[in-house]
Amino acid sequence: MNDLVHFLRFMPLGYFVSGGLWSGSVPTLAFYLAPQDARLLLMRKKKPAGYEPSLVGEPDSPPLPEGSGISRAVRARQLLSPKLARRYGLSTDVEHLFVVDCSLKDLYLQVTTLSALRRKTPASLLEDLHEDPARILEEWDDHRPYRWTLLANSFRLEPLQRAGIDEGVILVGLPEEYCEQLETWSESEGATISAIVPLPAAVYAYIGEVILPADVTRPGIGIVATGSLALAAVSRAGKVEVIRLHKSLAEALRSIPATVADLRLGEHFLYVWASGDQLAQVALPSVAIALDGERLRESSGSLVVAESHGKKVAHDEPVAHLLAWLAGR
Repeated sequence: MNDLVHFLRFMPLGYFVSGGLWSGSVPTLAFYLAPQDARLLLMRKKKPAGYEPSLVGEPDSPPLPEGSGISRAVRARQLLSPKLARRYGLSTDVEHLFVVDCSLKDLYLQVTTLSALRRKTPASLLEDLHEDPARILEEWDDHRPYRWTLLANSFRLEPLQRAGIDEGVILVGLPEEYCEQLETWSESEGATISAIVPLPAAVYAYIGEVILPADVTRPGIGIVATGSLALAAVSRAGKVEVIRLHKSLAEALRSIPATVADLRLGEHFLYVWASGDQLAQVALPSVAIALDGERLRESSGSLVVAESHGKKVAHDEPVAHLLAWLAGR
């Protein structure tokens, strides 16, 4: 990162996940935060050390993403991070990694080019977006400040410093208020932030690096479904061409035939990742591959980790595997 000051000012997070950002010498507390859910995976030297399957109702839990506002943390006698670090035998000098599952109105995620946005460099684009997104994005009607970053259209989780003017890039934005809430909470816990990552960006990176074969040539559609939204990303040769946002997994699945026809995808693959029980609520097409516990065990093995009662438990739900992969990079 050539300009750290610019990086910290304009990115929608303390850092985006990127190889080498973690020293590995301090434990990482990897949080999954959704409007009605919060989970935590504790990592020691990039290996799982403990898992809290639910932090909802826990005193001093981190703020959750909720529409236009932020749920306030409850004051507690003990700070959450050092308390849980001690519970699992870790140092209380920790880093926080946040994977945030925002609603449609709190997430901007689209494929574009610098040329389409009438800018020549990523730096100039991010600076102008910070000042007034409506000057850049014709559809923009949100008056809240946002933080922004550009990713390569492979969804590599590393801020893009350079890009050709007609090169496909992914523009990501999160509300500044929520980023600041997380930063303030981490500071009060005596922790540093290694990353704040929107859930869909994390999942698409995970699918690209862990699930898809390295030599895949067919075009594909990856659907990420949460309790708040569903995103469908179309890719060819490892490059994302289109991202479409939907209100539900069922709506995203209904859109697939039209997407295949419009983009002339022909023979294609279809992966579906869900944060909860969304897969049980729909009938998947016969060509779809559900990235459920069984599939994840086959590709990555079972994630066996201790819980607060002291016993080790197998956690093969998609969120747990995602947190382990991110925090173990």
